[in-house]
Amino acid sequence: MKRMFMLPVAAMLAAAPALADPVNGFYAGGQVGYNDVGDFDLGPDSVGVDGFVYGGYAGFNVRMTDTFFVGTEGSYNFGTGSIDGDYGITAQAGFAPTDQYAFFGRFGYQWIDLDIGEIAEDIAGTDLTDDEEDAIEAAVGDDTDDGFLFGLGGQFALSPNVSLRGTVDTIEFDTYRLQTGITFHF
Repeated sequence: MKRMFMLPVAAMLAAAPALADPVNGFYAGGQVGYNDVGDFDLGPDSVGVDGFVYGGYAGFNVRMTDTFFVGTEGSYNFGTGSIDGDYGITAQAGFAPTDQYAFFGRFGYQWIDLDIGEIAEDIAGTDLTDDEEDAIEAAVGDDTDDGFLFGLGGQFALSPNVSLRGTVDTIEFDTYRLQTGITFHF
């Protein structure tokens, strides 16, 4: 008798993970990538500003038809090299021909916090003292680059609740950022 009761319960628990829709509802994940901001001018010299980034994102999608969805996403990344971090918000629209694959375009606004001290050291070709870095940062003032973000992405379902994704973004076609991430769907 106990086994007859446990069989339907086990079947419901086994089917529960399959209830998540990879393009409908809340999702969150972690990501790593590379961000190339371009050249930064500091006085008469300039230096390339780039670095690896790692962080997270969260968003919400709504399936409009069987294959079309829209949503919004926020993200924050920590940076390395001459990038302290980046953060932003996007709206997205996508196409999911199956539950296995999805492709999307995105539009939003992105901020990139630059490490002015690191950039100055790159230009000088030597390490600077903390006082020298502070003086340069005070002279430069705002250490944030920002603008409208345009991007493309895709995801592949590894399981009903987990996807692997990749994105390519640009801020006003002056920068580029490539990222890959693991998304958890709820």
